[in-house]
Amino acid sequence: MEPIDPEKTESPNGPAWESRSAVGMARAFAATAQESAIRPTGFFRSLRPTGNVMDAALFGIGIVLAATLIQVGWAFVVTPIPFLLLSRQGLAPEVPLAMAALSSWIRILVTPVVAVFAFLFLAGVFHVGLIVLGAAKRPFETTFRVVCYSTAPLLLGIIPFCGDPIGKVWALVLVIVGLRECHGASPGQAIVSVLLPVLALGGCCGLLVSTLILGHFFAGG
Repeated sequence: MEPIDPEKTESPNGPAWESRSAVGMARAFAATAQESAIRPTGFFRSLRPTGNVMDAALFGIGIVLAATLIQVGWAFVVTPIPFLLLSRQGLAPEVPLAMAALSSWIRILVTPVVAVFAFLFLAGVFHVGLIVLGAAKRPFETTFRVVCYSTAPLLLGIIPFCGDPIGKVWALVLVIVGLRECHGASPGQAIVSVLLPVLALGGCCGLLVSTLILGHFFAGG
């Protein structure tokens, strides 16, 4: 299926989230998450590439915050178990449990701010990749909107162990589809602009960790 021509007239249709005043916030949120995750090609073809940046950011924040709240809920169920077992050995669990509860609330409070910075950073990295490849046919806000509306699979993070990595990989696939459709990039350009920075960042993190481990090893020796 050929990508859209970015010079064509923008579709007047958009995600349900941007019409939530007419359909209801909860319904619009769920419909947008489902549409973007399951039918990304049609979703991003109908997405207005510019404007409504705040709506896109609010949707992405909502996804990340919902996943965080559920993860924290799971933590409240699982975390007390080892401390309660230790209490049988005469150890008081109140302080560790209070610390865990405080850290959970702090995590919830900072999640929206962290999410916005993450969206801006990722959109900036991907947009630079598009510019280098000569595929950035629309402004930065287009890439930002694509990143925000590609977050729905992050809800899989509520599934223990495997949900988080699967959700992140799925979200990257949606970003690739979104850049192809909204910027009119070729599939190859969209893939390289997303995967190359991700692999580079992963390699830098791996190199840093390896350096710290080796440094600690030789220092200990």
